[in-house]
Amino acid sequence: MHRYLRLCIHIACAAGLLAMFLVSGDKYDVLYAMDPSLPAGSIEGGASGGRMVAAGLFVAIVLAQALVAVKASRGRQRVVPAALVLAAALLLFAA
Repeated sequence: MHRYLRLCIHIACAAGLLAMFLVSGDKYDVLYAMDPSLPAGSIEGGASGGRMVAAGLFVAIVLAQALVAVKASRGRQRVVPAALVLAAALLLFAA
């Protein structure tokens, strides 16, 4: 695979990781921080849509990095795809 294409895929996946981080949180976390009397998770509809978007981004990152890893000609070129998939999995399951 051409190195510039591989670099563009890695950058797009890193942007996907950032997007996963931004959408996976509960949008009402600010309210819970402002009013400690509200129990966390008491407002319905908080993070379910964000979780679905994060899961979709995770699948896209895994597929793109699997393509890069399969097309890699050397073992060293499989390190970055593996690290990005691992980071995406940790981010998805930590939230």
